[in-house]
Amino acid sequence: MSVVFKIVSMGVGHYIGSAEDSSEHGALMQVRNRWVRTDHAWFDARHAENQVKATKLNSATTSCNSLLTKATGINVEVELARKTHASCRELQGQMAKGNVTDSCLADKKKDCDSIQVLFETGWCAWSSSQLTNCKDFETCHATAKESRVADLAYVQHLESMLKAEFVHDKRKECRIKDWPSTAVKLVECNTAAHDVTKFDLVYPDLPSVPGSCMPVPNQPGQVSWKAQEYDTKNWGELVAPVVSCAMAAGPVCGVRYLRWKIPKGGNADHMCINGVSFYDASGNRITPLTVSHSETMKTDPEQPPDYGQAALEEIVRKGDGHWCAWHTDFNADGVGGAGSNKFSNGQDPEADAGGSGLTISIDFGSEKQVSKWNYKNPYHHDSSGSTPAITAYNLAGSTDNSTWWLLDDNQDVRGSERFGAEFDCVGVKQLT
Repeated sequence: MSVVFKIVSMGVGHYIGSAEDSSEHGALMQVRNRWVRTDHAWFDARHAENQVKATKLNSATTSCNSLLTKATGINVEVELARKTHASCRELQGQMAKGNVTDSCLADKKKDCDSIQVLFETGWCAWSSSQLTNCKDFETCHATAKESRVADLAYVQHLESMLKAEFVHDKRKECRIKDWPSTAVKLVECNTAAHDVTKFDLVYPDLPSVPGSCMPVPNQPGQVSWKAQEYDTKNWGELVAPVVSCAMAAGPVCGVRYLRWKIPKGGNADHMCINGVSFYDASGNRITPLTVSHSETMKTDPEQPPDYGQAALEEIVRKGDGHWCAWHTDFNADGVGGAGSNKFSNGQDPEADAGGSGLTISIDFGSEKQVSKWNYKNPYHHDSSGSTPAITAYNLAGSTDNSTWWLLDDNQDVRGSERFGAEFDCVGVKQLT
């Protein structure tokens, strides 16, 4: 016990006793061999382990880069479908100029139309895959970068600890080697500097992102895509209506703009709406950026033509509230009212002679994945006993505010329940 006590006491800077006999010195050297790593093999092994950890700091970032090439295979398939479709249309055009029967020409058009669908849906799948791929790529890099900061701090801590332990071990070795020591020698051992550069680690530089992951810029359904793929071809006039990617995605539609046309509804001269809501596939409400409506008017100059922009925004952006508009065109039954009943037949107002009805235009600000929508018809009745509710509507969506697709169409709205629909975007009608 006395030997151990002397060593521990000396380790914290105290000088104990005088010269020891050779027997005690031998015991001290045995303890030293247990306490001091004289061959330093342990330090070399720990340094090697730390270097492995340092070298792997960029592993997560490197693995993210593989995401850049994930969609390449789909791109090859799209290119093949593009060429096959072009060849089919070329042959269709030649047949139209030749001596072939109408039945044969119709069969060829049907074949080409089918190939066109494969080309366009394949492009949409590639575009969707690339968009998902790019989002995964960005998320992966952000996560890897954040993890690398924590991992780097940990490895640097291990590097510092190993160097400090090495210096501590060398100083301890000095104290035991020169036992029994003088006060001067003890200070010299405890303050001696030791080279620890052999335990330096080589850290890899943070790799830069290898270019940017770019989503496919143009897609079916956009005017620019049709101009790029069809309009410049000598067979461009032979193609069938393009199936928009936004409308071919299944029960969720990618749209930025919505156009809600109300060709029929209200009583003699006004119509009301109680709350409009749009939802994504998870049931979360999607709030529009802007809401506007077509012109409304009222014959009495002392009263406003509608409840105002703030009330309109409330019913569309908050899904609640009450908004009414007056117009001489509004009439539900087509047999009276102050106006000329210009859209009382429930057809598209643009197809009616002379009337435009009411159109509410919505802009989400960017493309949103809309899954369903609904609105609430007013339940109250006016003094005549009729309700100023909507009795017919259609809702169209667009990604570019140019090409429109019919999402929902109800020409016989009855009651005061919430109306609307889940969007089934496959095979929807493109509006001209």
